[in-house]
Amino acid sequence: MESGRPDLGRPVSPPSTAWDAVVTLVRKVTTRRFRMRVMSAFRGARRALDGGAARLRAFGLGLFLELNPSRRNDLSARVDQTRPSWEKVFLELWEPLLPLFSEGRAFVRVSGPQYGVPGKRGGRHEAFARSFIGASFFLANREDSSVTLSNGERVDMAAIYREGIVNGTDPQSKEYWGKRKTIGRLVEDCSIAVGLMLTEKHIWDRLSAAERERVLAWFREESKGSFLPNNWQWFKVFCLLLLERLGGDDRRKDIEETLKTIDAMYVGDGWYRDGLASDDPVDYYSAWAMQYYALLFIYLAPDRYAFWKEVLRARAEEFFRSYQHFFAPGAHPPLYGRSQTYRWASISPWGLGFLLGCVDASVDAGMVKASMVSTLNSFLENGAVRKDGILTCGYYGEFLPMLEGYSSQGSPYWAFKGFSPLLLPEDHHFWKITEGGKEPVEEVFTSRDACFIVSRSRSSHVLLFPNANRAEYPMKYDKFAYSNRFLMNYEPSFPVDNSLLARRDGGKWIHGREILRSSCEDGISVSLWRAGGRSEVLFLSVLVALPDGYLVVHENLGRGPVEFCAGGFPLPAPSPGVESATEGDSIRIRHRDREVGMALLYGEARPGIHMAKRRNPAGKYSHVPYFHGHLSGKGDAVVLAAWGCTYPGGFELPTVEREGRRVVVQQGACVFEIDGWRSRAILP
Repeated sequence: MESGRPDLGRPVSPPSTAWDAVVTLVRKVTTRRFRMRVMSAFRGARRALDGGAARLRAFGLGLFLELNPSRRNDLSARVDQTRPSWEKVFLELWEPLLPLFSEGRAFVRVSGPQYGVPGKRGGRHEAFARSFIGASFFLANREDSSVTLSNGERVDMAAIYREGIVNGTDPQSKEYWGKRKTIGRLVEDCSIAVGLMLTEKHIWDRLSAAERERVLAWFREESKGSFLPNNWQWFKVFCLLLLERLGGDDRRKDIEETLKTIDAMYVGDGWYRDGLASDDPVDYYSAWAMQYYALLFIYLAPDRYAFWKEVLRARAEEFFRSYQHFFAPGAHPPLYGRSQTYRWASISPWGLGFLLGCVDASVDAGMVKASMVSTLNSFLENGAVRKDGILTCGYYGEFLPMLEGYSSQGSPYWAFKGFSPLLLPEDHHFWKITEGGKEPVEEVFTSRDACFIVSRSRSSHVLLFPNANRAEYPMKYDKFAYSNRFLMNYEPSFPVDNSLLARRDGGKWIHGREILRSSCEDGISVSLWRAGGRSEVLFLSVLVALPDGYLVVHENLGRGPVEFCAGGFPLPAPSPGVESATEGDSIRIRHRDREVGMALLYGEARPGIHMAKRRNPAGKYSHVPYFHGHLSGKGDAVVLAAWGCTYPGGFELPTVEREGRRVVVQQGACVFEIDGWRSRAILP
């Protein structure tokens, strides 16, 4: 780290904008509580302006493309079971970037919301580095690095990135990437390092001695950066590995020390926490970062790291045995956690796993391949690509509420990790897999070590039930369920979907789960948690995971009575008009062939529907069923069922009997005894 800078690597400078001046003034003359309110209001205003600018930009882009139809890129290709289809889709997504490369090729000038820390220049650097990920997979097995564009023109893809890397690492170039001012660039260093090692014959071997030395000098300086103690440790490993493999440096000690740090994040079943703290959550970073880079390390590292490669291989095999349950034919995995604008990066470890033989016979390879195809296609079919061919900042279409402070217009191109199957040669057995995956299965899978449950239904509805929380992104982690069919709402003020909100004495609704203790076993999740971190609002929640839904018991263990609002799955729709019905102690909401609902199985509460606008990535409006009631005191409880189906009436409502604290739940042939930490499943 350079001297004079704080730990996060941000430069210390006086206020340079009106916004900075306002922040400084507020800090001097107000309390922290008031200051946080002011900052929240300003952030809301900035996001609203970003949203208006995005809509104006979309209108202008649409008008421009109507007047200039030759600039349209109506992506028509879809992937199927064959390698050529994956190549075609990659090229159709890469080609629109070609006219956006800067003169010296070191940046890709994609447009989009200037939302987060990277800024315009950082976002353009991200687009260069992240598009290089896909390009390196595409080029790795090719002898000729030239490609044919849609207009018949031939372009040397490797030469473009070669020129960009040469100029980006040359202090004398006007496109020099410059000295590191923030740590965010370390992410892109890793992508460039991996790409250089995968395309060695196309790029590195064609550099002059002086160019090579400048590239190595760049990575020697970048490897001194302050890498965060989470998945970023892999970025350090690959910067060092490049220096070993291409520069002849001996970095074994540093690499092995970093691998030990990564090892400390391992929790079991092939899964890693994204950080060293015991309460750091398990999420998709285990897939598109921890396992993805572990597999690349196995592939690229020399035999001197044989011990680590053996450990990482065994963990990858475990991971794939559990990760397969996140997938179903005709669908994509559940929307959960941060960085979901990376979209089909969720399939990135599979290509490497098949390449290295880490996907064993216990994995349904046919189902996985069919799901990889449907995952990528589902995003292409639902607005992930603008009319000019650029990836949108969102999940389906552009959707700013889901972005993080580190997001930029170049961020979505981490999705290019999902083109890892292009590393598999044409004659690899993966491309010959055609059987399996035709009939979705109905099951419930539990990972005790990673503390999550996954259920799948015959309609390819996949539900994730995590027992996790993350203070920075509560909506994205601490809900009781996350779906691939009924996507979560991004609503900070009233995030009731699949959540329990609480309040006392008619105050503000408290949301966010601070989990104190948790367990997952046999399809049952138990958590002791405080609402919003408040010790007086304490709950014990026991959830039974079911295909298409769940049953949950919420018991009040806090001091005194508490008011609650418990919600179910959001139903997205293009308009506020949906069909709803209340029948006794149940409520159902329907739109077209989809239904969400909730039922009160024990306790007292009244049903309602919460409608939100522009808070769901799948529709302009979303409708959430909920139950609102009171728990009178310690030990008082409510039992609820929630479901979401793609066929109305498809969820079988469980029966419930309560004897004191003990609740017996039966659905079909399955019986569950709910008694706090002694809860258990009695399976047929």
